Amino acid sequence: MSPRKRRASRFPHPGLSWRHKAPAVRLAGQIWNQSNAITEKQEGTPRWRGLAAALAAVELVVAVFLAAGPLFQVRQVDVQGSSRVGAGQVRSLAGLDRPISVFAVDAATIRRKLAATAWVREATVSTELPDRVVVSIQEWQPVAAYQAGPQGKPYYLSDRGVVLGPAATTTTVLDVQGPVGPEPRPGQAPLELTLLTALVKRRCSGV
Repeated sequence: MSPRKRRASRFPHPGLSWRHKAPAVRLAGQIWNQSNAITEKQEGTPRWRGLAAALAAVELVVAVFLAAGPLFQVRQVDVQGSSRVGAGQVRSLAGLDRPISVFAVDAATIRRKLAATAWVREATVSTELPDRVVVSIQEWQPVAAYQAGPQGKPYYLSDRGVVLGPAATTTTVLDVQGPVGPEPRPGQAPLELTLLTALVKRRCSGV
């Protein structure tokens, strides 16, 4: 009797299943959506960036126009607390005697320039929109009048012994006569501070 032939199985052999795997099906909708999103992102980002840059440029132009325009030009300079230094001199030293925008007022620079003046002890600067600047001055108070020799001209001295400026012929402060020499200039200290302090205290005590 001849051997029976074995019928081929209709099902794939487990060991050969990798040969019969169906290829992965790509969903057209997913591919379109992803590529479309990427395209929109790539196209939209430069567009928004360009719009933002344009708006920033417009804002800058408007800001510069307003700052440099006549609306914010300084028209009022209020000088307070100044008696020895004239208001006109304060404006000139501060650079406020010419057209300038209120936004261009440099308070620190103005304070430094005013403090370099012998009579000015301290200065504050503030701005008020749209066109006002307020300069407050605190001046040194003279405590003595110094003369370089009997024929010298009198000069006011601060409580730091620094020359403030020419004094009146008749004053109510302490008169101090020093040795004959050149006339002192504002900002100089012709007398030792310790000596000046002792003389002032002696006068105040009535000794």
